[in-house]
Amino acid sequence: MSMDAALHLNPALVSYSFMVKGGIMAVLAIFSIGLFFRKSTYSSLDVLLLASIFAIFLSYSFFSQFPSDAINRSIKQLFLSAVYFSFIYFLRSRSFQRSDLVLLSSICFAVMLPSALHATFDASNGHLSQSAGPYTILWLLLFSFLVIKPGDRLLMVLMLVGTLVLLLIMKRGAILCMGTAFVAWMLLQNRYYPRLSTLANSALAMLVFAALAAVFWVTRGEQFADRLHDTSGSGRDILYGFIFRGFIQADTQQLFFGHGSMAVQILSGGTLGLREGAKFGLQAHSDWLTLAYDFGLLGVTLFAVFHIVIFRKIRRLRYEHTGLYVKLLPVYLALFLNSIFSEIFFNTSVVFLYLFLAIASSPHKFRTLFNDT
Repeated sequence: MSMDAALHLNPALVSYSFMVKGGIMAVLAIFSIGLFFRKSTYSSLDVLLLASIFAIFLSYSFFSQFPSDAINRSIKQLFLSAVYFSFIYFLRSRSFQRSDLVLLSSICFAVMLPSALHATFDASNGHLSQSAGPYTILWLLLFSFLVIKPGDRLLMVLMLVGTLVLLLIMKRGAILCMGTAFVAWMLLQNRYYPRLSTLANSALAMLVFAALAAVFWVTRGEQFADRLHDTSGSGRDILYGFIFRGFIQADTQQLFFGHGSMAVQILSGGTLGLREGAKFGLQAHSDWLTLAYDFGLLGVTLFAVFHIVIFRKIRRLRYEHTGLYVKLLPVYLALFLNSIFSEIFFNTSVVFLYLFLAIASSPHKFRTLFNDT
């Protein structure tokens, strides 16, 4: 969950969010509309797979029990596709340099971190982990990790502050993904660059992270310990159980083509009941389960093949462009892990995830923008 959840806490902001995202989508579409109709765009299998998943979202929407809400969700997918294609266009056309991406990350940190801190320490906020935007910050951190160089001191400071804020929010999934990426990066660094300087840098990174963790523990350690006592994943064990059973017990048609758009939320609403004022139930909190139940083996197979293609593209870099490989693989591992236990892949609040996918889609063309040593 991220800033979209905060919008649900304050319905007056929903129309504002739609206006902002709609405006951004229109601007991006102006720059990238040609790519949608260019055959060469879809010569890359991962791009074709992602476009197919978006097309399924849209086509199923018209047959949903809640068509207007399903179509609204499809519009969000169009927003993500506009971000994805436009970023590919900008990179292919060399419309900006790495320094522009550093500036973009810095501005986003400056805008997002104050609001996240306010949501974190606002005593009246009863939905801390949702409204503070943990996954938005996580993916901004991971994207910044790709573009930063040692001389980018301001961005480095903002990333340290962003990491501390992410810890303070206490969203366990986001912390787990960040920790996984951090550990994977250190292991890969020491494997492919077995030098004394690499060991020293790893030790320094661990000390900095330990210092941030100490500040977090002093500030919110007691609350986090209480969060850790919840071993059910905030009810995910129950949610995952009946969704998976519904998937495997479906008839042949539903097994292959799914139960329809938003069917997971209809199922959870009927099983667990509806929250006050809600029309449908909870999301699956897993991209894989959502695709499996809503769109059947068709949707989940497309998604699985997409992951395989992206992973293989990154894997091929390990000897030819090791520096980029050492950065991209940890970010991909965070994506894969994040996608298992969160509804993250089709969330408009994590647009930096799609900037990463655009980079991973054609790393040989994009590597000159990044710290490829």
